[in-house]
Amino acid sequence: MSSNMRILFVDDEELILKTLRRLFMDCGFEILTAESGEEGLKIIENDSPVHVVVSDYRMPGMNGVEFLKKVYARWPETIRIVLSGYADTASVVAAINDGQIFKFIAKPWNDEEFKNIIIDAVEKYHIQEHNMEILSAWKLIESLPVILLRFDIEGKIIWMNFKATEIFGEGVLQININEALPEIKTIISDAKDTGEASDLVLIGGRRYKAYAAMLIKNGNTEGCVLVLDNRE
Repeated sequence: MSSNMRILFVDDEELILKTLRRLFMDCGFEILTAESGEEGLKIIENDSPVHVVVSDYRMPGMNGVEFLKKVYARWPETIRIVLSGYADTASVVAAINDGQIFKFIAKPWNDEEFKNIIIDAVEKYHIQEHNMEILSAWKLIESLPVILLRFDIEGKIIWMNFKATEIFGEGVLQININEALPEIKTIISDAKDTGEASDLVLIGGRRYKAYAAMLIKNGNTEGCVLVLDNRE
């Protein structure tokens, strides 16, 4: 999971950057370093994606929160962490929402705690990425020009896409499929016997190509999905 993850450390002290490189040299991450916020922005622009950015707060010119705020504006998926001495804690906490910062790490840090925070940040990135993939898939499903309905093992309609809502209305949700659409009883019955079935049906004066498939997970039937397509 970690072998292709890029972690960028930004600090104006070269000794700190060398220490961080040594700390994470055996963790399987690709480590990048920058000595200023401006340099950090250039690195992210040239080496995207950078998955996690850890920035010192007190740096000449652009401070860490200002830098992370710019990172958030341009690469919102990047996980942002601020590193700072105890003297700056109040300032960092006051500004922390500006950069949508994931964690605050105080100097001097505990090596194991630091590593665990980075691991958590990497995990958060993966969760974000997975959620975006799911969201994109659902948006694609919602935009399909066919009617999609899902019903549970008892036949109750539990989900429908936008096209189905447009044709049948939300009132069919939670209604038994055989009651809501009695025209497809035979197809559903055949799907239960064979796993899937298809046929032409007439619903509300419209002719549809109907396809039903049972949803099976770990050997257990969880319901059925119905596709109705009236495109010629």
